[in-house]
Amino acid sequence: MTFIEGSVGYRQQNFDDARLSAIGGVSFRGRVIWNPSDLLTTSLFVRRLVKETTVAGASAAFTSMVGLEADYALLENLILSGKGTYQLEDFEGVDREDTLLSLEVGGRYMIDNNFFTGGGYQYDVRGSGGGDAESNDEYTVNQFRVFVGARF
Repeated sequence: MTFIEGSVGYRQQNFDDARLSAIGGVSFRGRVIWNPSDLLTTSLFVRRLVKETTVAGASAAFTSMVGLEADYALLENLILSGKGTYQLEDFEGVDREDTLLSLEVGGRYMIDNNFFTGGGYQYDVRGSGGGDAESNDEYTVNQFRVFVGARF
């Protein structure tokens, strides 16, 4: 089974502070969800949105993202997941463009209908280009997580 969803619009954001320039442009979301079997769900998505920022001199950033994710039901109560995203952030008001690559793997074990536990690993690498050499905010993150949750 395949599902397609999407939206397109225009986003304008103005700021009370005169030092911050207004930002505006086309904003969109799209997703294709494909279930090649009862055990596997895959999803390809694209997004473009405005995100606030703490970068000095920048009012906000247009963020464009593309990603792929998959969930596989290894057992009836054990779901394995993987996700990869690439995003480009174009900052308004400064000469700066950042890229972010994120890769995630994890799993969720359903204890019963209401409680679950799981864990995962996420690898992020950010590259920064343009602007002042001192404002280069490049980094790499290796993040491990364990969680317990409930839903009612």
